[in-house]
Amino acid sequence: MRIALPLSSALLLSAVAFAGDGPAVRKEAALLAAAIERGVPIFNRGDADACAAIYEVAVRAVVELSDESFPAAQRKILKEALDTLGEAKDASDRAWRLRRAMDRALRHLVPEEAPAVSEFKPIMEAPLPRGYPEPGPVGKVVPKEYPAYRAARTKGGGMAFWTLFGHIKRNGIEMTAPVEMGMDDQGEGLSTVDMAFLYESKDLGAAGRDGAVEVVDLEPMKVLSYGLRGPLTADGMREAKEAIERRMADEGLVRAGPYRLLGYNSPMIRADQRFFEIQAPIRPAAAR
Repeated sequence: MRIALPLSSALLLSAVAFAGDGPAVRKEAALLAAAIERGVPIFNRGDADACAAIYEVAVRAVVELSDESFPAAQRKILKEALDTLGEAKDASDRAWRLRRAMDRALRHLVPEEAPAVSEFKPIMEAPLPRGYPEPGPVGKVVPKEYPAYRAARTKGGGMAFWTLFGHIKRNGIEMTAPVEMGMDDQGEGLSTVDMAFLYESKDLGAAGRDGAVEVVDLEPMKVLSYGLRGPLTADGMREAKEAIERRMADEGLVRAGPYRLLGYNSPMIRADQRFFEIQAPIRPAAAR
């Protein structure tokens, strides 16, 4: 027996009004967009349970009530999110599972009418390295170009942060954002290999070895970048990787190096406000 979810009637009525008399797919996209419009401020006020309930009502309505004209691939995206809700560790996790599925479905249904998920502005706790492009947008693959830069790098995961923090303190180097993590591409997933703090400019310090830290000068690069807002999850990184690889295939590009993860926020920033970018260095497929 399915338990009735709160706010369902009000949400469905408002979505129908929002949708108007357009074609079926447009109405279903409008329902998802209306759920996001209602859910985001509620989540940001700290009520993840209510937000997750709103999202679930909308997703179930689309999956169970849409007719055969609704694209099967987008129905599958939404249904898979519903099927994993039992694995969520809390209400916030449920909300994010549903939100990411809704964003993916909307981008393929009517991109021009999808809610403005890209308008989120990351909280900047430190300056960008000189010449670095601004972070963002959320949930969209975009090309970016990065200048040559200097980075202090060390192997490892959590403790790597403190190794690097000790290095910049000893050498009088100011902290910048983002922190860069090299990623190992293992099948569908990505895992962290190393971590780097980026110098604000190449005029600071010098390349070379400092104990467990190696200071390296890196060449300019072109990348495809995908922004992720909220808790960093394996599902989110997998979605970003898949989106980047689809874009590479569409444009005749290949990877020119390993994936990297850029993290812009410290644990002092609330989890739903944190921002990350998954990036792949790129080159034309025909280039050496």
